[in-house]
Amino acid sequence: MWPFKNLHVHFFLLILSITIFFSCHKDKVSKTQVNFYLADSPFPYDEVNIDFRSVSIKTNANKNEIPFTLTRTGIYNILNFTNGTDTLLASYLTPVGNLSQVHIIIGDTNNIKINGQTFSLLLPKGFESGYVLNFNQKILDGQEYNFIIDFDVPKSIVPTNNGLFNLKPVFRIFSSTNTGGIKGVISLFQARPFIYAISAPDTFGTVTNNEGKFLIRGLPAGTYLLKFVPQNGLESKIKENISVEVGKITDAGTIVFY
Repeated sequence: MWPFKNLHVHFFLLILSITIFFSCHKDKVSKTQVNFYLADSPFPYDEVNIDFRSVSIKTNANKNEIPFTLTRTGIYNILNFTNGTDTLLASYLTPVGNLSQVHIIIGDTNNIKINGQTFSLLLPKGFESGYVLNFNQKILDGQEYNFIIDFDVPKSIVPTNNGLFNLKPVFRIFSSTNTGGIKGVISLFQARPFIYAISAPDTFGTVTNNEGKFLIRGLPAGTYLLKFVPQNGLESKIKENISVEVGKITDAGTIVFY
């Protein structure tokens, strides 16, 4: 999620997770319950407060966007939802078919807090219409699907030359049913390393929370190299041959820093 090519960070970001639950109905048109969950990964801001106004989707069964009912319209501190914790953001009973787009609109009351000081996040002109995620996923009646919309915090929050901050949301979407993850813990949490899970050509990343724990989700199955780059000047560490399987979270154990 740092400014590197193909770097995706579950760091919060803001991150949104979508869980789609399917059940059979007696309606003439088969419908399925779609629930959107808000989640994030840890990041060294005190708070990241984002003003969610609406969520809608588009499927091949309906050319028009289908609006979802937000559980609560307003400001969410996404850093409250880390390391697997999430909160229901929106839900709707929608026709089955091919999910092609997710459309998110964010309001203009956004801010971050750094060392106790609050800074407004400014939406540049042209972003009022929201953010569209293209996503081609077939959804069937009677099945369960889990999707995560990851909000990339470092890429989304852009410092300006005059000490202000712009908000330019960057998202990625993946299915937890066909990806896995890696978790672990750092022995010296004060190191607060940037953590990279590398499997060419892709790199995914995060940092630890205040307990030294980390979790990287949405990883395609494969073998990964973990690289730990501390922020306090300690020497970087590498852990190789971490195997990731679909639907599982691999425990990388404890990474020891002195």
